Amino acid sequence: MPDSNSLKKSPSLDKWISIVSDGRVLIHTGKVDIGQRISTALAMIAAEELDVDISRIDIARTETGVDPDEGITSGSNSMEEAGNAVRAASATARRHLLSLAADALGVDVSTLEISDGLIQSRGTNLSVTYPELAGDQTFGIDVDPEAPVKDPATYGVVGKPVVTRGLTEIVTGQPHFVQDMKMPGMLHARIVRPPHYKARLKSLDDSAAERITDNGCEVVRDGSFLAVASADEFAAVKAAERLFESSDWDLGEGLEPQDIFERLVTNERVSLPVVDGVPQKEVVKPLASPPGDAAATLKARYEKPYLMHGSIGPSAAVALADGDKLTVWSHSQGVYVLRASLSEALGMEIEDLTVIHVPGSGCYGHNGADDAAVDAALIALAIPGKPILLKWTREDEHAWEPYASCMAMDLTASIDGDGKVIAWSQDTYSDTYGMRPRPEPGGAGPARLLAMQYREEAVTPLVPQPNMSRHAGLHRNLDPLYSFENKRLVKNLVRDLPLRTSALRTLGAFANVFAIESFMDELAEEAGIDPVTFRLNHLEDQRAKEVLQAAADKLGWGLRCQKDEDGALHLRNTKTFKPMPRSR
Repeated sequence: MPDSNSLKKSPSLDKWISIVSDGRVLIHTGKVDIGQRISTALAMIAAEELDVDISRIDIARTETGVDPDEGITSGSNSMEEAGNAVRAASATARRHLLSLAADALGVDVSTLEISDGLIQSRGTNLSVTYPELAGDQTFGIDVDPEAPVKDPATYGVVGKPVVTRGLTEIVTGQPHFVQDMKMPGMLHARIVRPPHYKARLKSLDDSAAERITDNGCEVVRDGSFLAVASADEFAAVKAAERLFESSDWDLGEGLEPQDIFERLVTNERVSLPVVDGVPQKEVVKPLASPPGDAAATLKARYEKPYLMHGSIGPSAAVALADGDKLTVWSHSQGVYVLRASLSEALGMEIEDLTVIHVPGSGCYGHNGADDAAVDAALIALAIPGKPILLKWTREDEHAWEPYASCMAMDLTASIDGDGKVIAWSQDTYSDTYGMRPRPEPGGAGPARLLAMQYREEAVTPLVPQPNMSRHAGLHRNLDPLYSFENKRLVKNLVRDLPLRTSALRTLGAFANVFAIESFMDELAEEAGIDPVTFRLNHLEDQRAKEVLQAAADKLGWGLRCQKDEDGALHLRNTKTFKPMPRSR
């Protein structure tokens, strides 16, 4: 199997699989279900390799200190990382249980067969179950990445229809999400947000705060971090509204109206050339004049606005401070990195913090889940002994979650008389896509958490540094798949843009690809060449060429239905192209 970082971090088989006395199998994973249904996929993998009916496979909710640390659930890596790890763990467990069964039954392991966790000997008809073999003992061995796995030709579960995990609860409206959690003595909490990012709380109206307290609500203030909590959820909502209206806010310079696409190219920025998809710590070369043999040179700009996740349910979290311990229930995509950043932000020992994943609204990127967890934690620490259910409002989610950055792409290209691209340049301008609360030197983890910027001892907002990985962040897919001569590719990480940004699906890729493909259409039209042919002429990757051709064939590219003299329909190639201009 592929080299597994998940297994390197958590090699023990007991970290991945538990055999329960009632015959059920509990699978542990560090990858969380955010709507992509990794829980169903992992259950299928485990059921297949263990020869256990999938209805008896349970997937544990990821909890720090208990389940494997698999980093962040992002980048479409769950099947590659957790899937392969669970497959290897299940294969290791199966082989180990077969060995135990052979000893227990006094037979050769080659005579044993497994059916739904029951191991039988063909020769003696003796049998033993997984729970009987496991007893109350742990496996006590490491996962063997090379443990033999099943031949796909023998699969009985993978590839067959199954009911998605949690779907019944969702469609029947049963409690399923973190917003549905109920605990004895629980308080409902709401944040009182500043009017905008730069506003800070000057003072509270003491009489208004006193009336709110007299009505059974608790007020929590730490600098400009302001919240209310109450046993009655509606009372908390109304108290937050009254507290906002009666508070005195320093609006500072405010958020001035601006042309964001102009700011993208005029603000301070870090500019780096990109070679083979990797940024280089070198000076960017200026755009050169068109080559002498250029028949035409085109320029184009493409723009992408800020995008929000727009989750169907706003972010939420539950937190409970009990003595020197703090437990947080969150729909974070990275419970371990959130715990590490929380530990640093709150000055707590990491062993005293537990973060447990509970499903929330599905997402494809860094939404408000981590920030809501911090909000809940701060309120819980201020009101110890009481579980705090903190829900963001729709306004909170849309105004305060991290957005996907706006982007601008400036492209220039020259083609020769044969329609070949002989020079290509692209400058991409964008804010960061990397603001997940990863703990890093210099307090970068806490600096990425929203509430930490509003506390009395506020953390200075993080100044993001360029992502230098291959095809990452804003330069993902900036380097096109096409084979061009004289490529000039530049990533521009722009500073001091107005909105808070982080990861959203494909990061900078879809804007870069949109720009590249749109420009290819413009160049093909200028060259008088069919757009599909023009692309094929600039591809060397055989698989890419076959995919493009197959797509064109399926679409009937260039073909139209026409009637003949007898009224029968026939496909005809109706595309015509203008001749290639010799100059521009």
